[in-house]
Amino acid sequence: AQAILAQAHFGSEERRRRASPLPALAAAVASAMSAQKRSATPPAKRPATVAVQEVKGNVWPGPVPLDPEKVVRKQTRPIGEFGGNIGGVFWSVFVPICIWYFYGCAILEEGSLHMPPWDAAWWYKLYYELPEGIAIRPTWKGALSYIVWVIFQAVMEMVLPGKVVDGVRLKNGNRLKYPMNGMAAYFLS
Repeated sequence: AQAILAQAHFGSEERRRRASPLPALAAAVASAMSAQKRSATPPAKRPATVAVQEVKGNVWPGPVPLDPEKVVRKQTRPIGEFGGNIGGVFWSVFVPICIWYFYGCAILEEGSLHMPPWDAAWWYKLYYELPEGIAIRPTWKGALSYIVWVIFQAVMEMVLPGKVVDGVRLKNGNRLKYPMNGMAAYFLS
């Protein structure tokens, strides 16, 4: 198994000998390019003879040794989607703050908008002065309830009966099995 992984990771001995000493420079140049320029760059042309290696039959649970020369990986999502890494962090912070703001408007202002939204005294009141369970600060009871709910969902996914179907074909040719018991889990929880 280690030999297969080494072959897939490093490739043949001949490819290692032919490798250019410039991959680090190429990686630095690629990371320095902006997301817009990278998304506008057309993908490298591959010869028409290269194709995805087909795996026949049920290979679950795998792994399937694949020839790295025959595997074609396609870019299916735009590079820099949602603003890249900085945009991802922005949306992860901005969306909860907006939800807390509108929640505070509903609780403290009886539905009207509070202006300006960056008023520190208003946020202090929303976080500290409201009783537990209404304030936006986390509680141990809320965290424990969430953890118990997630564990309960996992147990139901393993225990409840349902038709078992194959998932989509993964890049390594495997297909994971999924029990179709989500509707029963939904009604039980």
